[in-house]
Amino acid sequence: MPIYKLKQSLKLEEGGYLDSVQIEYEISGKPENDGSNVIIICHTLTGGLNVVDSPLWSFIGNKRTIDSNQYCIICLGTLGGLNESTGPRSLNKKGNPYGPEFPTVTVTDSIHAHLQVLNSLGIKQAKAIIGGSYGGFCVYTWLALKPQFYQIAVVFQSSLWCSAHTIALFSLCRDIITSSPSWRNGKYTNKDLEESHSYTQMIAVNRLFQMSHYKFEEKFPR
Repeated sequence: MPIYKLKQSLKLEEGGYLDSVQIEYEISGKPENDGSNVIIICHTLTGGLNVVDSPLWSFIGNKRTIDSNQYCIICLGTLGGLNESTGPRSLNKKGNPYGPEFPTVTVTDSIHAHLQVLNSLGIKQAKAIIGGSYGGFCVYTWLALKPQFYQIAVVFQSSLWCSAHTIALFSLCRDIITSSPSWRNGKYTNKDLEESHSYTQMIAVNRLFQMSHYKFEEKFPR
């Protein structure tokens, strides 16, 4: 997938700057000059950028609701996410992975970086922006920052703020990791993550509240 490197340091919402920022993205199709065929997809927190023809994005792809033959579909990687965009696995100025020293980044920071990527592609307008879960938070942020950038905004499985129930579940996920004998204060290698049972437990709990009761019954019929 292509990777765009920002020309300047990114000013962070929480203060300070992030150097050598890069954003990985997926683009399918050629954008029209007026952006009339551009659809921006905001991925979930633990999701990938491969949204075209993905079974997880059942409405995007060849002859689907958002037809990849008709639209130019772009998915931009969020900062600190599970992609090659700048995050804790990236190297700092000393040539070492940031790890737990990676600065706090917000959704707003990611959107500011994404705007620079889109500008480099010559995209000043879009037909629609779509996102669910964490991607829904990204859409809300687009609405706040650049409401004139697109014609349609679609949000699903998301809200303007997290409920107490969701915060509690994420607190449980965090506790599963930090209470593990293999906890290394966030200083993990990829091999550590592959072998960490607590990490897979956290993902399993996460999946339980990502999928509805109906979807679980459909996927795992008794």
